[in-house]
Amino acid sequence: MPVIRMTQKLQKELGLKPADLTPSAQNDAPLAEWYANIFTLNRRKQVIFVERQSLFSFTLADVGRKDLRERLPELFEKGLARALFQEEASAEVIAGVTDVIRREWVVDKTLDRRTIGSMNEFVRHHEYLFDDDRPSDDRDRSNRDMPMKAVQPGNLPYQFPAEMFARVIKTLLDLDFVPRSKRGIARGVPSQIFRFKIVLDDIEPAVWRRIEVGNHITFYQFHMMIQEAMGWGSCHLHEFRDGEFTIGDTRDEVCEFGDPPQWEERDKTIDAYFSPGRRRIGYIYDFGDDWTHTIFLEDIVPVQEDVSYPRCVDGARACPPEDCGGVPGYEHLLEILSNPAHKEYTEMRDWAGDFDPEHFDPAMATEGMRNPFDLLGMF
Repeated sequence: MPVIRMTQKLQKELGLKPADLTPSAQNDAPLAEWYANIFTLNRRKQVIFVERQSLFSFTLADVGRKDLRERLPELFEKGLARALFQEEASAEVIAGVTDVIRREWVVDKTLDRRTIGSMNEFVRHHEYLFDDDRPSDDRDRSNRDMPMKAVQPGNLPYQFPAEMFARVIKTLLDLDFVPRSKRGIARGVPSQIFRFKIVLDDIEPAVWRRIEVGNHITFYQFHMMIQEAMGWGSCHLHEFRDGEFTIGDTRDEVCEFGDPPQWEERDKTIDAYFSPGRRRIGYIYDFGDDWTHTIFLEDIVPVQEDVSYPRCVDGARACPPEDCGGVPGYEHLLEILSNPAHKEYTEMRDWAGDFDPEHFDPAMATEGMRNPFDLLGMF
């Protein structure tokens, strides 16, 4: 019998008592066990469901306690169908899956810590990505653009819940399904390692990083690795530029006020651009503060079997704080922070927190570069 395993938080929200639960052993049948939790996003209640075997997840936005108690099977079915539609599953796949789950469900407490941990990570990422007031339709986009947890963080190849969920569907229904979120994700292992030097332009002494990444990663993954290595927060728009040629996010909502890049960053791997004869490209982050970087391919080296990639091997100085006003604003900030007698010192010290312009830790940068959410996700 299928079971939805609810956290204590969700049980409390729904007013469930121990007598309302049906004690159930772990069920390893396909699609038979889902974990559920509730969280608040932009002052609205959201419920997340995670399939235990694949860790495929989706959310229900703006759901009330009464609806959840009285219409849980219906809402669950519609939410899963919407998530599959957003992954571009066929009507046959959606109908087959909903037919499987359209049966009597029971509710019980959670059992598997691994699934709970993954579910909590997904919730944290939802909160990070969608922490502003967006309309419901836009919040639903989080199902489509939700970065999925890698099974082997820090090493390539990766496996993804949407892809593993597709395998479950293949086993259960003998229907093929290629998830949309698989598009643009590096597969297999790199055949070569690209060593890059990244320099933040117009800052002295220089803020720079040296990183090593697989030649088969996409430009989107490359962007996220740059963000982590430099120390940015990936909270503004970005673009790769070589003269008039651009690589970036071509989605309509991103390019509403300008021409889209020539290359979609999720479709192109970095070895489609970089070669011994083409080693340099510009990278712009935050079109307001306009942080420009120069990226230079220093070397192409063999994969070392005893080394994990990606990694940051060297660098110097911290990148500026987000939203400090570009190069002029950053220089003004440093001037203030270097002078405790400055009239703005206390205010700017509080604003900048523990920012130290001379600090840089390659190990921390490497840890960030291996964040599976950043490597696999969308905006």
